[in-house]
Amino acid sequence: MDRVDGVVFDCDGTLVDSEAPWLELIARVASKEGLQFSPEDVDSFRGLTVDAAGQRLAAFLDGDAVAVGQVLRTGFREKLETGVVAMPGAPGLVSALHGVVPLAVASNSDRADVELLLGSVGMLDRFDVLVCADDVAVGKPDPEPYRRAAEALGWSLRGVSRSRTARSAAARRWRPD
Repeated sequence: MDRVDGVVFDCDGTLVDSEAPWLELIARVASKEGLQFSPEDVDSFRGLTVDAAGQRLAAFLDGDAVAVGQVLRTGFREKLETGVVAMPGAPGLVSALHGVVPLAVASNSDRADVELLLGSVGMLDRFDVLVCADDVAVGKPDPEPYRRAAEALGWSLRGVSRSRTARSAAARRWRPD
């Protein structure tokens, strides 16, 4: 039988319901700037780093990507400080795995946001490693965040597999008993 050596989780939308506030912020900023975004347009910002979202939104506005990114960064942090909730089942799964296997997070969010999110739902101290947008040159879907998390857990990339469902992703390294 195979055994799990550890788990690397995504954060936003997997551990914590932070995607709804993020997409609400995108819609609000776009509307404030006179853009008429459809729900599909807003959804296209799901999972992007703040910098990538700032670049995309600035292209619509013909504006400064750095300035737009700062507006998004500040607005997102303000939304997070008003409170978020854990995704259903996430605290139980993380608690069950904590102390049994090493746990990591690979996120497209900034470290300060990931720490705020996980801390606000009581999960921050459960993780051995956090790899965040400000730790990597390229965010997801590029594998760099997961690769960095795997390396920080002491894994070689050989034997790393990926599991993806509609709302979650986790990298797992399996090895035979």
